[in-house]
Amino acid sequence: MKAVGIIGMGDPDVVQVIDAADPSCGPSEVMIRPEATSYNHLDALLRQEDFGLDFPVVPGSDVVGHVISGSSELVGRRVLVNPAIPCGKCDRCKSGNQCRYVQILGVHRSGGYGQFVIVPSSQCLEAPDSLSPEELGSFPLVFLTAWRMLKSRARLSMGEHVLIWGASGGLGSAAVAIAKALSARAIAIVRNSRHVAILENYGADVVIDASTVNVSAAVKSLTGGEGVDVVFEGPGADTWPTSMAVVSQGGRIVTAGVTSGSSVQVDLQDLYYRQVSILGSRIGYQTEFSEVLGQLLAGHLRPLISEVIPLSHAAEAHRRAARGDRCGKIVLRHDF
Repeated sequence: MKAVGIIGMGDPDVVQVIDAADPSCGPSEVMIRPEATSYNHLDALLRQEDFGLDFPVVPGSDVVGHVISGSSELVGRRVLVNPAIPCGKCDRCKSGNQCRYVQILGVHRSGGYGQFVIVPSSQCLEAPDSLSPEELGSFPLVFLTAWRMLKSRARLSMGEHVLIWGASGGLGSAAVAIAKALSARAIAIVRNSRHVAILENYGADVVIDASTVNVSAAVKSLTGGEGVDVVFEGPGADTWPTSMAVVSQGGRIVTAGVTSGSSVQVDLQDLYYRQVSILGSRIGYQTEFSEVLGQLLAGHLRPLISEVIPLSHAAEAHRRAARGDRCGKIVLRHDF
């Protein structure tokens, strides 16, 4: 089959159209012909960091398409794939509970950058024709991750203030949408003045351009000196001191990334005195995927799409993302 693969470590030039082995279905699996996938920061990490994988790697954690074969009543139907796949080996999997070590589509198995993709049939939920390939193809990974972070882990509630780092990216913009769906007040942080109006139109209550404004001072002013109830973290080392400074007494910091580094300092006395909770989060589970998809189908969520380009030009998507001037998701439409 035709695919876009990462052929080794390096810059976006290692993202190339390749001939990959034709996949075949195993027990309880289906073959999907994707309509669309999307670029995620995780795709770039596969060529920048050593995951111990054998190249070429076919990335793509987001898949919407039609089931064309497999042992499932889904054959012929349009589906959206939950990219968090249970490992099937841990004690929780064996006892029928939520997996401790979910595998990610496009990392631990070939993903949506291919002409065909194989997934367990249990990971598929029907996708209505009323939603476009672009909307669905930009949705799974970032919305599942952000939903777990804000709804399941931080338990964001109506009227609470949430500060969202990296709001112009795929994960951050998903967090803005979810915060508003949960009737919270979204304070979106960007580093490009051109993204301010975009995120205001998208629904953020306040957008702060961190390239020109002191985030800590602005947040304290906005909240009457109290700070925010929840901080949505992902950058890590660069933003951590500010996250600790702006979180309120009894507030929560939830993190699912370390793009600027993983080594940070925490003042334990400050932590317990202010009763701050630090919460780790990683992708999500099938129940959460069903919940967040239900929000999309009900019209309470919509992805923020920056642009749509052909899958065969995926290397260009990696280049554009690296420039940092986009706001929202880059969708890749299949053209094989």
